[in-house]
Amino acid sequence: MPQTSLLAHLYPYFKGSQEDVATSSLGYIVSSNEHINKAFTNHISKTLQMTIAETYQYKCQAVGKNYERPDMAGYDFNGDEKILCESKFYAALTINQPNAYLKRLIEEKGIGLVFICPEVRKNGLWQEILKLVNTEFKCNDINDFCVELDDSVRLGITTWKDVLNDLEQVALSDAFNSVPDIKQLQGYCEQLDSEAFIPFNIEDFGIDVAMKSERPYRLLDALVEAIKNEPNHEVSLKNLMASPFWSGYRRYIRIDGFCVNLEYDTNKWKKNESKNTPFWISINKEINKKWQHDKQCQKAMLKISTELKDGTYIALIPKCYVALSEIAEDMKEQVFNYIRIFNET
Repeated sequence: MPQTSLLAHLYPYFKGSQEDVATSSLGYIVSSNEHINKAFTNHISKTLQMTIAETYQYKCQAVGKNYERPDMAGYDFNGDEKILCESKFYAALTINQPNAYLKRLIEEKGIGLVFICPEVRKNGLWQEILKLVNTEFKCNDINDFCVELDDSVRLGITTWKDVLNDLEQVALSDAFNSVPDIKQLQGYCEQLDSEAFIPFNIEDFGIDVAMKSERPYRLLDALVEAIKNEPNHEVSLKNLMASPFWSGYRRYIRIDGFCVNLEYDTNKWKKNESKNTPFWISINKEINKKWQHDKQCQKAMLKISTELKDGTYIALIPKCYVALSEIAEDMKEQVFNYIRIFNET
């Protein structure tokens, strides 16, 4: 059995989130040595594609006046807040992320906000962040993972692996006493990337969690009902049964002669190949009484999206903050739009 780092081994016994443990560890490492501190600031500089000449003091859990709480803040020699860092593993973005943090930086005349996340989540999380930012700000691309707001504040994303590799390289030559601590945090991050089971916390056992767990199944059933009741399409559920499986739930339905799978699948959800959603659709043809995804289907899929899950699935995006019926109606329109593209192809 491969040996984990001590920090990774102890994580299930800690109270607090994955992000809190990692942020506290990173804050300790960065504050323990001036060479490591400078290496971290240099990494931030590289991520934001700008020169940062000053030495910053970093503090964890810097609560703002509106109770927003980024994981780490960097202050210049005058005590002015210039940098905000947000640690992520697999938790969703909060209501303050990223826009409240960006507003705080603009007000404080800061430099930039950097998200740190697992390598496997970088692309998907970045797209999610940009979607939220674009609701309130105008952004100019600096590179694939960095943008600048009109107020000259920058936003970027990096990975735990890249941050810790940069710190380790400096530690090996200029801060050897920090190497074991960096190794501990590297082991912790690697463990979380490979961990199949995230330990429970007390909030996981609330009745609200049970109700939330039922939502994907209720939504797929509501979606099928909404499709079935659409008068302008030929829809059939004859001999087609719902199919629960280990990582989710699948509904089968025939629409305008196409064979359609509608899925809730946590395995696809965890992958980083395209959009962050638990819901997927696959559109097939019936050939020799079997549902098959032939070259014509593949051609139609490519018209819809070049980012495909497992080569045959398209993302279905549920609306947020609305009732079940409205979500189902909106997803129904997505389904029929995809059917229209298949018909045209």
